[in-house]
Amino acid sequence: MKKERECILSEKDFCRVIDELEKLDDKIENMNSALSELSEVSYNFSGFLFDSHINLILNLLELITHDVETQWIKYYIYELNYGKKWKKGYITFDGEDIKLKNSKDLYKILIDNIRIKRT
Repeated sequence: MKKERECILSEKDFCRVIDELEKLDDKIENMNSALSELSEVSYNFSGFLFDSHINLILNLLELITHDVETQWIKYYIYELNYGKKWKKGYITFDGEDIKLKNSKDLYKILIDNIRIKRT
């Protein structure tokens, strides 16, 4: 018997986690920039304070949303900079545009993928 796939995380909870990760990334970047202005040495606080925790959260989100294979979450965060780099026509499937501007768009893609994998 095939196990049904589902996402146990609501859209609201998923978006809250992704949006908080974005805020954390922004704060880390601001801290790195401020410290770099004070010194000739460039700083990367995320490397030793946050990376392992952020990766753990992302890996859990991938498991919960069945995104381990497709890695839409990491694509959205790292390649599209939390959707800031997305432009119309940037991502298409079967000739249709796939919107990926914010965490709600990402959640919709993940849920659609779960539904497709069920059938």
